[in-house]
Amino acid sequence: MYFSYVPAQTTVTAAEVRTQMPVASAPALTVAQYQPVQQTPTAKKLGLTGDYIGVGINPGVTSGGRSDEKADLGGDVTARIAIPKTQLSVRPSAIISRHSADLVPTVTYDLPIAKNTNLFGGGGYSFVTDRGKDTPLGNKNAPIITGGVETKISKSVNAYAATDLAFDAYRNSSAEAVGFQVGVGYNF
Repeated sequence: MYFSYVPAQTTVTAAEVRTQMPVASAPALTVAQYQPVQQTPTAKKLGLTGDYIGVGINPGVTSGGRSDEKADLGGDVTARIAIPKTQLSVRPSAIISRHSADLVPTVTYDLPIAKNTNLFGGGGYSFVTDRGKDTPLGNKNAPIITGGVETKISKSVNAYAATDLAFDAYRNSSAEAVGFQVGVGYNF
């Protein structure tokens, strides 16, 4: 069952409507004045952006467990090439020691944690130029994982530190190699 309300009909003449309605005065027309709106400051963008090339040291802290396999100290040349519109970077490195060198391309995910500062982590591969010769990342080609931090210390200079772990990195041994990178880079 449906119910509906039907109002009673009332008859009103036009004269009654005119006399019962108050007369409103027309509002004065004004021209809007321009007033600048104060901009609120936007949040500062977190993270280090852009690309850099850096130099530093790379001490290896492990050996393959054999007397002829030793931890080694090297220098490194490292770059960061940010992939636009992503939080990914390509990070090629050359780790140079007195016996050999490692060429280490990696891809990392960059996590902004503060203004001009990132944590990063990823993986890649270590290519030893003279297999069997000691480097900070072992003495044979090996897959690696890497993690580190980078921060801008001036308009065009940043500092970086990373840890690299190479798996099955020694000939005649299944030992891992651990190396550290510490250096400064030029932002471009």
